[in-house]
Amino acid sequence: MYVGELRVKGYRSLEDVSIRFQPGINVLVGKNNAGKTNIIRALDLVLGERWPTYVEVEERDFYCSSDGSSVNRFLIAVRLEGEGFNRELITNGTRAQVFKLKNAPSWNDFDQLEREPKEEGKWQSGKQFADLLQQAQELWLYFIAPRGSRRGDRTFAAYLKDKYGGWHQLRKFGSEFRDALLTTARIPSFRDPDQQFRITQYSWYGKLIKSLYEEKTKEQTERIQDAQQQLTETVGEIFIDVTAELRQRLAHAVFHYGISFKPGAYTPDDAHKQITMFVDDGLDTPYYDKGSGIQSALVIALFAYYCKHFHKGSSLLLVEEPEIYLHPQARRAIEAQLAEFVREGVSNGRYNHQVIISTHATEFLRSVDLEGITCVRKQPRQTATEVRQIGPIDEGVKTRWQQAIHTKNAEMFFADYVVLVEGGEEYILPVLADHLFRESRWMDFHNVSVVRADGKKQFIAYSEILSALDIPHCILTDLDFLLHKGIEDFYLPEKGTGESGGKKVASRLLLDDGLTERVKTFRQKLSQAGKPQPKGSDVKEALSPDTRDWTTLYKLVDQAIGELTAGRTVSEERLEEIRRLWDQLRDRVEKPGGREAVEDAGLAGDLDRLLESLKEKGFFILRRGELEDYLTPEVQKLEDSKDRRAMRVAQKLAECANDDEIRQWLKKDPKEFFDLLSYVAEQLGVQEQKQDESAEGQSESQQPEIEEEIPF
Repeated sequence: MYVGELRVKGYRSLEDVSIRFQPGINVLVGKNNAGKTNIIRALDLVLGERWPTYVEVEERDFYCSSDGSSVNRFLIAVRLEGEGFNRELITNGTRAQVFKLKNAPSWNDFDQLEREPKEEGKWQSGKQFADLLQQAQELWLYFIAPRGSRRGDRTFAAYLKDKYGGWHQLRKFGSEFRDALLTTARIPSFRDPDQQFRITQYSWYGKLIKSLYEEKTKEQTERIQDAQQQLTETVGEIFIDVTAELRQRLAHAVFHYGISFKPGAYTPDDAHKQITMFVDDGLDTPYYDKGSGIQSALVIALFAYYCKHFHKGSSLLLVEEPEIYLHPQARRAIEAQLAEFVREGVSNGRYNHQVIISTHATEFLRSVDLEGITCVRKQPRQTATEVRQIGPIDEGVKTRWQQAIHTKNAEMFFADYVVLVEGGEEYILPVLADHLFRESRWMDFHNVSVVRADGKKQFIAYSEILSALDIPHCILTDLDFLLHKGIEDFYLPEKGTGESGGKKVASRLLLDDGLTERVKTFRQKLSQAGKPQPKGSDVKEALSPDTRDWTTLYKLVDQAIGELTAGRTVSEERLEEIRRLWDQLRDRVEKPGGREAVEDAGLAGDLDRLLESLKEKGFFILRRGELEDYLTPEVQKLEDSKDRRAMRVAQKLAECANDDEIRQWLKKDPKEFFDLLSYVAEQLGVQEQKQDESAEGQSESQQPEIEEEIPF
């Protein structure tokens, strides 16, 4: 059994929220103060160790809007799904008052939810009650607390939908009922050792220690008693003077038979409460003296042990910010521990262990299905939490989307805005943003992420994922994306939808009918103006090593490499022959089109107008071709890798004071990149800080292209 859905109305920042959860691992992501902790608190309030009506309810627990108005009641409802409750615990004395309802419950009708039905309820227990739970199609636990209420004024009840579709309300059940369904442990973001490992009758840790302690044999019991007696006598000797004086001072004040100091409360019921866990990490000290990382690992490991050996039902682990105080490797170790906890709970294809995490760290997204990610946010100057989730989606779409996400790119789930790029722009754009807006780390301060897609065909997958989570974004890519491949994935088959894997998926980056036709028309003009290019089998034949010219070129190059490797000089005649053959064959491998082909066809003006229209839709396409075409000649000689060149250029751009210095590394004016960044600022509602006119006053036509070699 696991949490399938949470509905909250009026609790803290959760004005009206509904969240789906998956079996296994679920992750809540979002900025600080977005409401992630309130979601965890809401789950813990209904499913946690303490009985909901006994939890202290404060004024801050009631939602208050930005205009100061607040609610007078809050509702938290949790839907449990699956099977696997502890039937033995139900049949051995658990009972509830069951009311049969004429209509399905309404989560908007607080009066109905609080009011006990007029018809008299029937008490059910034992096998009858267990059978009712076994056949349930839906099972909800809910809690309602009015403002200023006492325990008796609050409602903690359940709704059950039976296999015939009839609804029942369950009231006046005890803690065994909830324990039989699910055992919950919470690791809060503030690690309080006294709270994590409290030994009480209702805490899971207290139940674990008591269960283990009660398994001692008769011989072990006698040894413990002997040791306790010896320890008590020794402690008594140490405190003999003070006890004698206390007895004398209190003789006439209070009645007593004696006063003593003992090393622990060795009563039959409390002996196990004196047990303290020690950890030896080079220094053998109590757990509460250890760091947060060790404490978190201990909670997870002990809870897993308790679930495996003592708890017969399903288990829920709520973890807030497990990354706190942990270095990256330790974060990944904790993530692996959580994943192992989930795997240990799988039985006959069912998940008996569920984990819900709130985090700011990408490491905890590695083992999560996309449908298990919930983005939590607040709009500027608003108090209400909003949530966005992916799915349900087709398996084909899910597989393609899942492949598009790696740990490196999981950062986008935390962003307020995402710029999708294809290559080295991920290094250069943040530096140019700092220069344009005169603010160091501008993208970080405004929660903007530059995410690198693995190829043009992955842009649509990223766009669909971001759109499903309502994360605004745009694309910066090569001219090839428009001329040959990529942009057709964003054609609009029907208004307001995008087609993906047989299922329509909302996407904010889509071309309307008019722009789609303009793109197609431009491609046709370019194709008709250019020389014919080999296609299909012609391409294979043109590039085949069996073709005579290719075979000759291959042999000549192979011989030249052999001579160079042996330390000999390649003859000028051989080099000339290689150049001649390559000039004859080059057009077979060069891509058709490109900026030169556009200009040769007289379509440069058409292209510029089309690119300006595409910008309005969030597509920023480099006019010159690709990023390499914007680097000065000396920059292109730096490294043998495009990525390393881009990183080196980003380092140099960070040292630039104005546009003139930037042009030492980027040809002409970086206006196209600045246009994109200004667009992002506009989408975020950020006021752009204008640079001095002297630094940006020249137009592109006035600025000479720097072709001379510029050394680093």
